[in-house]
Amino acid sequence: MPDVRGTPFDLWMMRNSKTLLLGVSLLLVTVMGCGSQKPQNVILIVVDTLRADHLSLYGYDKPTSPQLQEWAARGLVFDRAFATSPWTLPTFGSVLTGLWPAQHSAGARVRDGSKRWRRASLSPTVTTLPEVLQRNGFATGAIVNNAFLREHFGAARGFDFYDYEKERRAGAVVDLAQSWLSKNGQNRFFMMVHMIDPHLPYIPPEGFLGMFGEVSAEAIEPRGRKNVVRRLPELTTADRASLGARYDEEIAFVDQELGRLFGYLEDQDLWDRTLVILTSDHGEELFDHGSFEHGHSMFQEVLGVPLVLWGPGVQVGRMDMPVSVVDLAPTIYEAMGVKIDDELSGVSLWDALVAGGRLERREILAQNTLWGREHQAIISWPYKLILDPRSGRLQLYDLAADPLEKQDLAEERLAVAQELERRLRERLAGLEASPSDPPTVLSEEIEQELRALGYLD
Repeated sequence: MPDVRGTPFDLWMMRNSKTLLLGVSLLLVTVMGCGSQKPQNVILIVVDTLRADHLSLYGYDKPTSPQLQEWAARGLVFDRAFATSPWTLPTFGSVLTGLWPAQHSAGARVRDGSKRWRRASLSPTVTTLPEVLQRNGFATGAIVNNAFLREHFGAARGFDFYDYEKERRAGAVVDLAQSWLSKNGQNRFFMMVHMIDPHLPYIPPEGFLGMFGEVSAEAIEPRGRKNVVRRLPELTTADRASLGARYDEEIAFVDQELGRLFGYLEDQDLWDRTLVILTSDHGEELFDHGSFEHGHSMFQEVLGVPLVLWGPGVQVGRMDMPVSVVDLAPTIYEAMGVKIDDELSGVSLWDALVAGGRLERREILAQNTLWGREHQAIISWPYKLILDPRSGRLQLYDLAADPLEKQDLAEERLAVAQELERRLRERLAGLEASPSDPPTVLSEEIEQELRALGYLD
């Protein structure tokens, strides 16, 4: 017999070494697999006209978002997220393509055959996020409620299911989202959920009206921006406070419905398999700089938007590095393991989401105003430069020291302003605009809907 020496444990190790090594290998694979787990699906929630600083999640003094605040404790919150434009169509173009507005053309000012100014639709030559995911086997669905998101403007490309309804309330949106998910939740899917409630007109539903302040005796139903802007000199302090309170109450209603949607995802075992993103297309001015609504300026009340992400592997906490909604498409591609050949302007946030790493400092752009003269902006933290390209007027703000943008530093720090102007003009000149369809010719029905939202005279 062979001379076997050692303790009983030594003998057991000799006899079971292969089995033990196999078990350890399987354990390591399992652990590594859990650590590198990626989400299978994506739900992108865009709440129209939601300014970040009116969410209690971002320090607002009214409890407008208790549900979102509770759920955000399980995700990653970006404290400095920017829209690419102060109105819907250009920003959605950036969300859906990962390109700056100058590249995707959606919302660009163009002249039609009658020499009238029109707004261009999304360029047919750019590839959209839902088109890419659809080609990679994802079920794709969208629920939208803003007339600028109707199929005529190009946002529907790549969606198997695209449901538009004028000014549909958030409760109905959540009901429809649950219905679509009940049919498609077992497959890989990309769903875009759009809620319009904080947009004009501010009509909070029963149970929310009056929760943040009295309804002014002189309150008006602001069916359109122009109606309020015309009356600015005669609006009392109570009128303005009432409009702001109604806006906040609409946010509170949306917050309730977001909580209902998140609860459904968890109940259906979708939450732990899905990358969930919440953001907005732009904010809303509530007389901060002497005006009202959005589309007309590049101030923080219209460019500063919320951004919260949840999903398998996503770190919990907050991140203060400035980012843009142009980063969402490349982030989703990487999270889903989808390769694309197109060169994007946005950068993927995925590594920062899952590893907690710092993002590289970069400059963020915004352009394409809807009302009045064109304005453009560049954010090179902490500075933000606003340019009127026709007059050459510069406005410079230190967002860290002056987040409300009350002190224009352009004269005091002229060298900084001029350098940022040079870089902004250089960056925009270097963006190659994609050819676009002829200007979108609006039907009478669409014109009526845009007029109801205050976008047309």
